[in-house]
Amino acid sequence: TSILQKHRVKVIPNSVDCSNYKFIAKKAAQNSLGLKSNFVYFIFVAYSITDERKGLDKLIHAVDDLNKENDKYRIIAVGDNKGFLGHRTVIETGLIHDSHKMSICFSAADYFVMPSLQEAFSQSPIEAMACGKPAIVFPVSGTEELITTKNGILCEGFSKADLLNGIKMALKKEFDSYEIRRDVSERFSVQTIVKEYMDFYKQIQ
Repeated sequence: TSILQKHRVKVIPNSVDCSNYKFIAKKAAQNSLGLKSNFVYFIFVAYSITDERKGLDKLIHAVDDLNKENDKYRIIAVGDNKGFLGHRTVIETGLIHDSHKMSICFSAADYFVMPSLQEAFSQSPIEAMACGKPAIVFPVSGTEELITTKNGILCEGFSKADLLNGIKMALKKEFDSYEIRRDVSERFSVQTIVKEYMDFYKQIQ
């Protein structure tokens, strides 16, 4: 803006506590949630899963398309489900506020998906990555800096077709869960972000 154009602007992202969000064996996590192990699971997280800005409808559409060839894809939807009419591919968990329970949900999935049209920072992707999950996301609020070739797929746009193409690209790639967690721990750990704040404060004194 005109007010800030002559001033230095520094973006410091949110952090993730990797001691709270961590690996849980996928089989154990799926058993804990009562999930069958013969499906590929995409996890979707929103405060309200019916919020149109979050894009669950686009993910359902993409999964329905994938299931035309092989009915092996399902969605774990975490969030308030009031008003949701249900869908055969969606497993609803309701709201979860506990990081351990969220770690179970992330660990039970194969991919994290965020087809969101609007985000403040995109906190859920780094929490999923702390659990070793690759992310498939729309290009919103910080995801351009977050996503690399090693940790996920940044979709080209915001359409259903863009999401489907992003998912198909992810399905064809091999991701290293340990590398994903290591990377997010290095870039977004509490210690790393605190240091960024301290360094910045020292520069402006």
